[in-house]
Amino acid sequence: MALKGNRRVSNSKPPVKATRIKNVTPVEDITPVEDIAPVEDIIPVEDIIPVEDIAPVEDIIPVEDIIPVEDIAPVEDIAPVEDIAPVEDIAPVEDIIPADDIIPVEDIIPADDIIPVEDIAPVEDIIPADDIAPVEDIAPVEDIIPVEDIIPVDEAAFIDEVTPIENTYQVDELILVDDVEEVAKNSQSIEITQITEIDVVESPSEVKKIGNSMSEKSNNQPKYKGRLVLVTGDKGGTGKSVVARILLDVYRQRNIKCIAYECDQSNPQLYRHYHKLAPGVNTLKLNQRGGADALQDDLKQFSPQVSLVDMPAGAAEYFENLANDIFLFENAQRLGYRITMVSVLSRVKESLAQLKRLVDFCGDRADYVVIKNLYWGDDNKFTRYNSSEIRQTIAKFGGTELLLPELFDDIFDLIDANDLTFREALEHEAFTLSNQSRVYGWITACEKEFDQAAGPLGLE
Repeated sequence: MALKGNRRVSNSKPPVKATRIKNVTPVEDITPVEDIAPVEDIIPVEDIIPVEDIAPVEDIIPVEDIIPVEDIAPVEDIAPVEDIAPVEDIAPVEDIIPADDIIPVEDIIPADDIIPVEDIAPVEDIIPADDIAPVEDIAPVEDIIPVEDIIPVDEAAFIDEVTPIENTYQVDELILVDDVEEVAKNSQSIEITQITEIDVVESPSEVKKIGNSMSEKSNNQPKYKGRLVLVTGDKGGTGKSVVARILLDVYRQRNIKCIAYECDQSNPQLYRHYHKLAPGVNTLKLNQRGGADALQDDLKQFSPQVSLVDMPAGAAEYFENLANDIFLFENAQRLGYRITMVSVLSRVKESLAQLKRLVDFCGDRADYVVIKNLYWGDDNKFTRYNSSEIRQTIAKFGGTELLLPELFDDIFDLIDANDLTFREALEHEAFTLSNQSRVYGWITACEKEFDQAAGPLGLE
């Protein structure tokens, strides 16, 4: 340092004025050089997603939920946008089939083995599970009758024509003869109704004796020239009068000489629908003394093939009184008529009670036709009757069970509203062609059922 005058003069440079630096990044926030991405990895500005397009934090998929690269489907396997189902068409989670319930590929039925829709049986023809025979009850293949050996329905005998097992005999119980021609000469033409005792014989003369004896027994059997058909039911609504009406319809259609009687004063359906069809319908008042006299008097005077009686509902008591009063069974047999009790069933307990009372009273003096009205349900729904003792009793008497087919309620209502016979409905202008066809099918089905009891119903 030199002195100049009274001042000291320094040889050093003048001091630099300091400047305050603002917004300097703290050292601890500076990214280390080794962590800075190489230039080639830096995203070009134009590829940076604008802030407004970045998903909020709550929408970001957690790392653990991100599908690993190796699990991502190749581009060629990704479905085109147009093939992706709209959100509204996607099934809710609760409707998705669990993986355990998905059928393995090897269990899927090939398309060629799938039954066409038109070949699938309608629901009404499917056999209920309760009616399917258990596997252990199904006959082995070797016991199944070949189709060619099955007897056609039109060649099969009706149940009432089949000889009951108790009336058949073992081979060793049959008559043994050597000379058939001699037997034919010495035996009379006979009608065998029941054989109660057979002996083994060795000579035609003994056969002749037995033949003559059986002929005499046969001649003592009553010969019936007609039927007295009484239609009964436990209460109104069982279908009793419907059965009486369709029976009379069949008698008239087949030109069977029939006198019809209406005894149901509370609901005289038979009279209302058929009195205008010659020869009309007579009325009887069974609750009056002598009210049933015309029933058997007409048998003697007119000798009809069939007398059809629509009894009052719950008429078991009425019938017992009138039968005892006019000796109905005795007079009917003397005049050559057999009584047939037609009982129309519903599924109620009273229906069985009325039937039992009639059977207990009539016993073997009458034939029985039990009709289940399918309006009340299928045949197997009549469990009370199907498992009853009275059913077994009727079977011992040779009774027949039939089914009354169901017809639409609105068709019945239309027939009733116009007071028509069932066959008049086939041509009446109030019925559409479809409903006429239904009535025709119903009548045909009823006739097929009745033909199964042609003898007791007087249809032979």
